[in-house]
Amino acid sequence: MIKFYSFGPALGLPSSSPFCMKLEIWMKMAGIEYRFKEKKDPTRGPKGKLPFIKHGAVVLADSDIIMDYLCQCFEVELDRNLSPEQRALGYTISKMLEDHLYWAMLYSRWVDRQNWKAMRLHFMGHMPLPVRRIMAELVRLKVKRDLHSQGMGRHSAKDVYWAAKRDIRAVSTLIGENEFLFGDEPSSYDAVIYAFMTNIIDCELDSPLKEFGRSHDNLVAYCSRMRQRFYGDNIESNFQSDSKAA
Repeated sequence: MIKFYSFGPALGLPSSSPFCMKLEIWMKMAGIEYRFKEKKDPTRGPKGKLPFIKHGAVVLADSDIIMDYLCQCFEVELDRNLSPEQRALGYTISKMLEDHLYWAMLYSRWVDRQNWKAMRLHFMGHMPLPVRRIMAELVRLKVKRDLHSQGMGRHSAKDVYWAAKRDIRAVSTLIGENEFLFGDEPSSYDAVIYAFMTNIIDCELDSPLKEFGRSHDNLVAYCSRMRQRFYGDNIESNFQSDSKAA
């Protein structure tokens, strides 16, 4: 049995981390049974981040590395019907979301004053007040440093959101009127796309990205289809200690 360590439901989402959601949906697609283990502190993971898994004596972090390992262990071939061109496009979209849009999403949550207080209360509200304030400021400072090092944090809010909106528009254009990215059935790349789009469109926090995302009817419908297919009506029921793949 795979032990899947991840953030739990938050902000009206199955997970506030698109990387955790990506891996969980991928395991559901692959029919791999897993046991969900909620973690609130990502620094306790093997690479200081979530998600990670335990499979017997094997401990692995990083969603892509985990998926590659599980493909080999369970002989998973989710994208067997995709052409080389489709796989290349799917990979390109995935990296755009993971290595570009992600940073704008992080900015909108932890730097933008519109959401900063809500994030502090949501993720650290369980802590005593003095500790909460100190920890929240430390987390926010780290996020700002990471954003500056990556480059996104060197821009104004206007420019950050302008760049991110281009990513969202590109995804909307590529999905078009399809049910999923490449037709009537989801591929592994839909796990990535949905994880990021729902973290923007369906998040309880308001932001320019959410407003822009929800202005694209096909993205709203796409997120609704994916959510119903892989989580059903009750998000909480999918995150019990004995969760299994759908």
